[in-house]
Amino acid sequence: DPLNAFGGLAGQLPNQDEEISSLLHDVLLRWQYPHHLSLLESLVQQLPSFCMKEFVIDAMDVKKMGTGLNATYTVQPVKLELLAHVILAVQQILSSLSELRGIPPRQAFRVDPSYVFICSLEGEPSPSCLELMWETLVQRLLRSYENIEAQLHTLYCFFTEPDARLSQISFDSTEGELRS
Repeated sequence: DPLNAFGGLAGQLPNQDEEISSLLHDVLLRWQYPHHLSLLESLVQQLPSFCMKEFVIDAMDVKKMGTGLNATYTVQPVKLELLAHVILAVQQILSSLSELRGIPPRQAFRVDPSYVFICSLEGEPSPSCLELMWETLVQRLLRSYENIEAQLHTLYCFFTEPDARLSQISFDSTEGELRS
């Protein structure tokens, strides 16, 4: 059970309700274990190297559709589908972590808000804009990786180190007397 590393026993975090335990359990499963529809065995172990190797595009990956003023450019469907799948998986993790930490959805970090970039990659009028959007998404995935790792570390400390719990409560508090 992935919750054991966070001080959990039998799928339950100490002093937490079932909903919190289940939410963190699902995050850890998505982050650490194989994905059924993906080439990735583990996002935590492979996402950075995947971004640097598999998610690099070149001229062979860009396809032109149409002619003249109606021409648009897209990325090879297999590569685009893989990127979209990874973005969705990472976004689900980020959303769950935000929920766990009580961060409102509008303030939470998002890889591709409303999936605007990924949708644009299906047909962009400029190949240079297509490449820029692709690179932006890859960089945001790398930033998401760092964000997820930092949030999981904070949660790990919160659940396993009593002093860290008090420090985190103080940090998250908006009341002055708890901040001192």
